[in-house]
Amino acid sequence: MEREAARSYAEVTGAVQAAGGMRTERAPADAPFGAADLARNFERIVFFTEFTLEDGVLAPREAETRLLKWETPIRYRLVGDAVTLDDIDAHAALARRLSAASGLSIRRAGPDEDDNMLILILSRAARRQAADFLEAANAPSRAGLLYRLRGDDYSIPCAASVSTGTDGAAITQAIILIKAETSGLLRESCTHEEFAQSLGPGNDFDGARPSIFNDDQEFALLTGHDEMILRVLYDPRLKPGMTRAEGMPIARAIIAGLGLPDP
Repeated sequence: MEREAARSYAEVTGAVQAAGGMRTERAPADAPFGAADLARNFERIVFFTEFTLEDGVLAPREAETRLLKWETPIRYRLVGDAVTLDDIDAHAALARRLSAASGLSIRRAGPDEDDNMLILILSRAARRQAADFLEAANAPSRAGLLYRLRGDDYSIPCAASVSTGTDGAAITQAIILIKAETSGLLRESCTHEEFAQSLGPGNDFDGARPSIFNDDQEFALLTGHDEMILRVLYDPRLKPGMTRAEGMPIARAIIAGLGLPDP
């Protein structure tokens, strides 16, 4: 089953690339955006959630949410039976880029350090063992991730889950899953999307372009647009827990100060 899944992932990725998708440009010339575009995209990506928890099960229904962001440094730990040296290098490079965009301190946890972001790259057998461990540990925000870990649904190659503190707004923990059956550009795309979304911009919006916060698969890797989303989100004027009504006037003021030209 794992070989079949790996072959299927490779074939689908190749087909999407052949159709013009999974692009890797940071600032594509054919996808300009201005302040109004960025504000609209920020609103949909930050103040809405892609899934809603209904009776303990994640349902694909968009709902409005409060602003989520970290207020503490991120120390990630990369573990799993399918982690490669390329994975280690890719996550380190992306951590530096996300840190530059957000202003957060983001780096790999040392052997004796506590971590608050767990990145799992696991085979099918290891995913089932991890699911048992998370369930026994009563790990927070585990409902959707446990389904991804235990199930044989290969339509989703990666997933992430974040947890908040008692205030319900500041992110305190995150868990990311990347399936071992992924490889190449698909694995890199999973790394970019799940790591970036674990910083707070958790929704996918069809109108966002150029962006990985979009389910259309046009772009595979973090873009300059996405870095600006993080830059605005981590402006200290925006506080964890703000509602859309509270936060969007501030976000628009921040975006106006970026001096974006009209597209």
